[in-house]
Amino acid sequence: MLKKRSEELLETMGLLQRAKDEVRKFSEGMKRRLSLIMALVHDPQILFLDEPTLGLDPQARRVIWEYIASLKR
Repeated sequence: MLKKRSEELLETMGLLQRAKDEVRKFSEGMKRRLSLIMALVHDPQILFLDEPTLGLDPQARRVIWEYIASLKR
């Protein structure tokens, strides 16, 4: 269950191909997306976000906000 959820989130955030890579090799934007994945992997009922898309490129920002909006439903 947890592995499936992890893979789903990695794919959504565009990091599935980098799943086996060392995090220290990630860009800052990739690290920010990974932080969000780590916050969401256990499917929390409440999640407090403080500028989750700060420093991300427009495409990644859009994907994250669309995913956050889908969580509200």
